[in-house]
Amino acid sequence: MTAQVDYLAVLFTTTSGASGDLLGSDETELEQLVWQLVDLKNKKLGKVNEVLIRPEHSDLAEDCLGEREDSEESVSTVTGLEHALNQFHLRLTNEVNSLGAGTSVCVCTDGQLHIRQVLHPEAAGKNLALPECFNSFFDLRKEFRKHFPSADTKSLEVQYMAESLSVTVEPVAILEPPAVLDPTAVLDPTAMLSPVTAALQVQTMANIVLALLLEPLCE
Repeated sequence: MTAQVDYLAVLFTTTSGASGDLLGSDETELEQLVWQLVDLKNKKLGKVNEVLIRPEHSDLAEDCLGEREDSEESVSTVTGLEHALNQFHLRLTNEVNSLGAGTSVCVCTDGQLHIRQVLHPEAAGKNLALPECFNSFFDLRKEFRKHFPSADTKSLEVQYMAESLSVTVEPVAILEPPAVLDPTAVLDPTAMLSPVTAALQVQTMANIVLALLLEPLCE
């Protein structure tokens, strides 16, 4: 799956507007970065990290920030995309260096919209340079299709992939209140995702990566 890298940073973004297959289509600003490091060699997961962003042209609801920004060191709140990217790069680099078993890392997302429709356009519009790790990325949907060729990439969702691989997730402490990803739930793509939902998506995606590492490829 990922012979050329040591770690995957499983990443999920939310904006102040549409989500799902409509993510980035309304050009609203980024409001959340959530990620979890996957140690591919040792098949271990790092902690779930979250940066909540107060955009320059939108009011982030106070109930989205809540008490979580102070209760967990893996959760922080910043103002503006530049500070969020700096926080992401610093925390990711520190976590990779602390593990001491290789330094190559690549971002992994659910589809291409998080990178191509959200991060790159907003950074370009604000004359910001993205960290180098955003120059290429693994598309979890495409990786899934290497193992399940009959799956339709466009209709794939995290819930479907998790169900296909019998992946179950125990929510981590960052999720307050505790949440469970309902495989039958239909998310409204016109609505903003809650921080709890985004964090749970990342946790599920990271476990899908681990499951795919054990799943034989279909040639």
